[in-house]
Amino acid sequence: MGDVSHHGDRISAMEEHDNMLLKAIGDEKIARESKIYSYWKSINGFAARLLPAEAKRLSGIWPGCPSFNDSGYGPPPAKWKGKCDKGANFTGCNNKIIGARYYQQGSTAPIMDDPTPVDTDGHGTHTASTVAGIPGNGINIFTMKNKMFPFTDGAHATNLTSNETYFGNSSACDSGTLSEKLVKGKIVYCLGNSGQDAAIDGLHGAGMIMAVDEPTDYYFPTLIPATTVLRSKVGDKLDRYINSTRNPRAVIYRSATVRMVAPSVASFSSRGPSPQSLCRNILKG
Repeated sequence: MGDVSHHGDRISAMEEHDNMLLKAIGDEKIARESKIYSYWKSINGFAARLLPAEAKRLSGIWPGCPSFNDSGYGPPPAKWKGKCDKGANFTGCNNKIIGARYYQQGSTAPIMDDPTPVDTDGHGTHTASTVAGIPGNGINIFTMKNKMFPFTDGAHATNLTSNETYFGNSSACDSGTLSEKLVKGKIVYCLGNSGQDAAIDGLHGAGMIMAVDEPTDYYFPTLIPATTVLRSKVGDKLDRYINSTRNPRAVIYRSATVRMVAPSVASFSSRGPSPQSLCRNILKG
């Protein structure tokens, strides 16, 4: 029994790491290939090769977030050997955040101008507060209010010329490939779903429509109003609309809740439903 449980813990940790990399990269195959090693015995973590923009999506947490308020918490255990790496925007831990580190992968990693364990795009704060944050009130960042906005795509908003060499695809709205002047105040149509919301938000875009090749049964929260469409059914129509209209406009409506027939388990679930011969009323996640 011990060996089976241990193996199960290892598989669960590896799949958790794969899912985190999938969110940062957006492509399942590339995400799996980027991982160097999964650690699951003494610590739960992994090492991976990432582009700067991808690594940024796995950043730390924002200590000022109400989820990490240390009111009512005592000091860390006397045997605690953790450490707090301080940066220009991080002055130290509290009784809720008792350890904070930043890491770089040797000489091949991009040098940070201002090394810090603090979150810069919200992803680390979101995931950490889900697991260990204190209870609080939810927020609603959906601000479209059914208003029409100017509509463009990455190809029309590029800041690259044919003479430039840059690692990135403007049609996919990759970080560093778009012009703020051409994105600001607009809804942007992007190919793929690889965390482009951080780039569009940084350029003051109003929203984003992402086109994927295959339907999915999951969705990641975004920093700005956004939605996902199938490229073959809707995306190609949007592309033709942008290219055939002088002043294209678009709106993103609030999503609706859809009821599903149980039992149903998301595709990224590590275990799936329990054997029906044991219990028909229990699902394992």
